[in-house]
Amino acid sequence: MPGNPVLDLNTRPYRALGTIVADARALTREWGLVEPAEATLYLTAAWIALRHAALLGPRAPDARCYRFVAFFCGMLALEEMDWLGLVSPLIGRVGAADVYLGSSHDLLKVAWHYHWFAIPLALSALLVLGMVWYRGHLTVGFVRREIFDPTTLPLYAALVAQTLDVDDTLLSTRHPFFRDPLEEPFELLAELLLVSGLLLKYCRDWRRAGRPQM
Repeated sequence: MPGNPVLDLNTRPYRALGTIVADARALTREWGLVEPAEATLYLTAAWIALRHAALLGPRAPDARCYRFVAFFCGMLALEEMDWLGLVSPLIGRVGAADVYLGSSHDLLKVAWHYHWFAIPLALSALLVLGMVWYRGHLTVGFVRREIFDPTTLPLYAALVAQTLDVDDTLLSTRHPFFRDPLEEPFELLAELLLVSGLLLKYCRDWRRAGRPQM
């Protein structure tokens, strides 16, 4: 009975709410606009780091560190695009856990399901970090200054969100509210925090430099 506030069975008033819920759930899926948005955020972070290096000047010790940050963020953008699909046809899914392996960050999921794999993975990460340190792309002074700086707080939060992204069942198994997959929302949140942290660092040094011309 249209118009009757009690017996009106028309679903039109509820379609907008259903559309909002469907759109919100779409953000939990690894398709559509989510993946391009995440890759774009990594590229944005790389651009901010490059602008920061240019602000400091080519001879500044920290400029080389920020250029490495830009390079690393660019690599993360390629990781987000699964290296343009070049790796997955060669490897695909591995193990009884059927873990998808399309890029190097998927190795974290392999280590999560097969704990023995965490040892060679950690050793490889330490080797790469040592090479980066040896080449001067990261310095003790840079790390010491930035690790306790207030502008680094969003980066710590991004690290926590990225950790939850590795296995979103940490929350979904504890409360029915988190029944939808949380991998993509956590990853999107981590990248927004990464961009925010790098932007705060750029604004900090921009103010210290006396606000030079952009």
